[in-house]
Amino acid sequence: MFTVIQRTHRAGKPVDPAMLERPMAGTIVRQARYDAQARRQQVFMEFTPLPDPSKVLFQEKPGELLDPVPLAFDSVRGMMMTGFEVINGGRHYQGWWIRWYPEMPQWYADLMTPM
Repeated sequence: MFTVIQRTHRAGKPVDPAMLERPMAGTIVRQARYDAQARRQQVFMEFTPLPDPSKVLFQEKPGELLDPVPLAFDSVRGMMMTGFEVINGGRHYQGWWIRWYPEMPQWYADLMTPM
């Protein structure tokens, strides 16, 4: 299964759909850990990107999505997960538009080829 995400917010503010960041492919894992500061079990989703040959020195990895909640689900197109990211110690609203495909779609392969 080939999974692609796009973040829909930047520092807690919605991004215009025409200006969304470049899609990232990788794997998503849902986990839980004890947060001593909040004194509770913290559920989070972590995204691990696939290696990108166009980014040799540094590959950005999105922050963990804390307290993930499914907002919209369509078994054919994908799903929208919302939650929070911690940026400079503050919690900011974040959404992940998650899509999945049986294999890498051609439009993504075209994005990955250097021009």
